[in-house]
Amino acid sequence: KTCSMIYSMEIQSNDYLAEVMHHELFHYFDYMISHSRVDNAIENDWSKLNPPGFQYGSGGEYERVYVDINKKDNMYFVTHYAMSQCCEDRAETYARLMTKNSNWYNEQSKVVKMKLEKLINVLNPKIIKNL
Repeated sequence: KTCSMIYSMEIQSNDYLAEVMHHELFHYFDYMISHSRVDNAIENDWSKLNPPGFQYGSGGEYERVYVDINKKDNMYFVTHYAMSQCCEDRAETYARLMTKNSNWYNEQSKVVKMKLEKLINVLNPKIIKNL
């Protein structure tokens, strides 16, 4: 309602802080684009890029414990936390897009690159031509 964000955290590193800020900023963009916390059309389209039969967890607030992502899941998700909810998957993917370099992008799987391109397309269709 206030179009503001308040976030309290213990800063672990500047890189981590940058990822968190971009992650939370994306939630704001996501809400402004769909005018809703959950947009079924966006989520259904995004979920098509996940492995067959995959279902997100119960949401980000219940997935706070860090778990290293395994090699199989790494093909579809940028972090374990991204598997907690569709909006968290998009936010984690955006945070990595904004904070990692081109070497990181080049090392990603085809599916993760498709997710990155989908985000860029939603946020600014002209940028995708420069990838």
